[in-house]
Amino acid sequence: MTLKRHLVRVLDQLSSYLYISPENVHSVRTFLNSQQPLIRSSNTLHHVCVFFLPVHIPSRSVYLVDHIKAHDWIPPGGHIDGGESPIDTVLREFQEELSYKLTDENILPVQLTVKRIRSKRHPCRTHYDFWYAVEMDKPLSFVYDVNEFHGAGWFPLSEGLKRMKLPAYRKALSDSISYLFSRN
Repeated sequence: MTLKRHLVRVLDQLSSYLYISPENVHSVRTFLNSQQPLIRSSNTLHHVCVFFLPVHIPSRSVYLVDHIKAHDWIPPGGHIDGGESPIDTVLREFQEELSYKLTDENILPVQLTVKRIRSKRHPCRTHYDFWYAVEMDKPLSFVYDVNEFHGAGWFPLSEGLKRMKLPAYRKALSDSISYLFSRN
């Protein structure tokens, strides 16, 4: 299946969630239908990215990173490489950024955000972010990539939300986790 087809399928699933912003769904759908390349190696300005959010449902906690470039506490994630699906990106980035190989953890799409970027140092202008929850059996002490993150850790949802600066990401995290917790 092509990346575009895969993303449209995930977008259709996410658009059925009542908490997902219709504006973000529309913006992502417009981008996917624009015929522009979807990945950074082919489109440095506008491309699809993936956040992955390690969650531990029993303790109602989330794992966030203090991202060096973003200057904010956010979920880990990254750019989709050529030939990858978003799940492939989650698997690769999880190992690269947290030094942990996912095996049988439940990975499910939970959110969609569009991030406009204004940076003189980085060419990216728009990230179309697909968020995936990774349900962990226990809150492991991951070895995070110190070249990408100032720090990282597990937080109760309320504390994680207080750490995040960007209101749109706080809302996205709150809505996603509320959805996950309500399922269990």
